[in-house]
Amino acid sequence: MVKRCALCGIVDNIADVSIHKFPSAVHRRREWVTFVEDQGFHVTLCSRLCSRHFVPGVDYAVGNVERRRLTTTAVPSLVSVYYDSMTLYMSGWTSVITLCQ
Repeated sequence: MVKRCALCGIVDNIADVSIHKFPSAVHRRREWVTFVEDQGFHVTLCSRLCSRHFVPGVDYAVGNVERRRLTTTAVPSLVSVYYDSMTLYMSGWTSVITLCQ
């Protein structure tokens, strides 16, 4: 299964990057959705976010990368510059695809 972040795109084979489902709690999920949409991307039922959007030591414990678990209060807050060209195309950012390839 390919690990895909809603913002960064494919994050397979990237060291120290984990992938996380959106929370089921309505108020927390709304915060995650707002964060993604504020970056200009769409959220689907299958959307996931990678650990690059969370603060180490605050949103998750630092150390165990193989089983990194977010805290129940974790809200994405870090904007990543690691967008892949397919993610940009799918979100409508076609004018900047050449800058990111």
